[in-house]
Amino acid sequence: MTSIVSIITQERRKQLKPLLLATGCSVMAAGAAVGLLGLSGWFITGAALAGIAGTSLAFNYMLPSAVIRLLAIVRTAGRYGERLEGHRATLYALAGIRTRLFQGLVAAPLETLKLATGEASARLGQDVDAIQAVFIRRPTIWAAATAILSGVTLTALAAGAAGGSTVLLAGIAILGGSVISRRISARAGAEVQRATGRLKERYAAVSSAAPELVCYGLEDWASGEVGKASAALGDARTVLSKGEGALSILLHGMTALAAVSALLLAQAAPLGMATLAALAAAAALEGAGALVRTFSGDGAVREAQHRLDAILKRRYDKRSMTPRDGDLGVEVGRTWHTVPTGGRLAIVGVSGSGKTTLLERLMGLQPSPRGLATVDGVDIDDIAPVALRTLFAFAPQDAAVISGTVRENLLLGNPHASEEAIWAALHDAALGERVRRLPDGLDTWIGENGARLSGGERRRLCLARAFLKPAPWLLLDEPSEGLDNATEALIVARLSTRLHSTGQGLIIVSHRPRPSTLCEAVAEMDVSTELWAA
Repeated sequence: MTSIVSIITQERRKQLKPLLLATGCSVMAAGAAVGLLGLSGWFITGAALAGIAGTSLAFNYMLPSAVIRLLAIVRTAGRYGERLEGHRATLYALAGIRTRLFQGLVAAPLETLKLATGEASARLGQDVDAIQAVFIRRPTIWAAATAILSGVTLTALAAGAAGGSTVLLAGIAILGGSVISRRISARAGAEVQRATGRLKERYAAVSSAAPELVCYGLEDWASGEVGKASAALGDARTVLSKGEGALSILLHGMTALAAVSALLLAQAAPLGMATLAALAAAAALEGAGALVRTFSGDGAVREAQHRLDAILKRRYDKRSMTPRDGDLGVEVGRTWHTVPTGGRLAIVGVSGSGKTTLLERLMGLQPSPRGLATVDGVDIDDIAPVALRTLFAFAPQDAAVISGTVRENLLLGNPHASEEAIWAALHDAALGERVRRLPDGLDTWIGENGARLSGGERRRLCLARAFLKPAPWLLLDEPSEGLDNATEALIVARLSTRLHSTGQGLIIVSHRPRPSTLCEAVAEMDVSTELWAA
């Protein structure tokens, strides 16, 4: 099974060059920042003392000021390079991760069906965003180490004891900060991830059912549900903010203590060097703080990884392939039916007997028990789902369309379909004239989930999409449900003509008698078989 950690590792390797450049720039910027702060403190103090002592003419202003300008330029260039290359690597890596995750959703449909629309969106959005910390952390670690080392080195130039105190206080800050981060912020961060996902899920659920909620007077209930999820998120963020506040108090307190300690321990050194030691110690502790703050995101990262792993569970890991054509054998109602190439079988039965489940198993959308069906004598349980799905064009009972145009929805069935083939498919689905009357024809926007089409039109659009897919078999689940008798008769007649022309086989599920007249055989699904529970 592919894991999110392995995907992150692969993407990190792909982005190794920009990540190394970002790390190098970050180290350069951190070292320059510490040197700039310390040297500036020394320079200002030295210049002030020279002025007070009346020796300003003898004070060398040129060399320190030139070095300060150089360090400022290096720091600016380093930060710019770190952000440019770091963001480049992170954004490209996250794009690759989202692509792999979407492939995981497609490859594991059983897991996908467990996710509500809002939850799936949250995982591909907020959870992937959370793991960007994995890419940002490495440059931060090296930059923090450079800041600490540079700060301690400059502090020790003034007094060895001052350097020792800086090391000690930096260690205490890292240890204490990591405890706060891991025990408070990490747990709260994980809860924020979960609460955000729940809020998006509830919002998506109630907004998609808005017309029904209004009809039943449930607006207040829906608002309350969203409000509860929002309040839970607010509580989680409050706890997280408290943890971050405690962390901030600790780090700022230790920074101030380090500066004061260095100043006191460097009293024997010239005032300029003592000032340098104090500022360098503060810079070292700021570097330690940057390192500690990366720990606070661990909870969100771990929770995001856990949630993303859930959609990467590939239950279908078979590698066997199958011929492109061949007889189809399937067990329906404890009776084995063999449908020759180009043959037609109607499956009937009461609601809940498992007709739709059978089609989904033929498509590899659900796991199939051995012996349920074969293609050219090969058990479908031995066939890779990717290969299995090339054998079937599927029009499901629930007509789902994407938010886009008529053309975009149809090309999902065959991205290379010609204009002629598209119009032929629409004609056979009894939708051609309706599309021609639309303002922009095939390029008309049909809204979210086809909101600008009627339920019957959406069903026929999905039927036309199935017609476009070049597959040996058509699987149609209640293709005429919700249609009037005249439209149903027209579709059945045109489907018969199409099947004679293409030579495709047909497996059709229908409660209505007319579609079954297309088939040479009818198989009845017995609810006692409990196929859905297998």
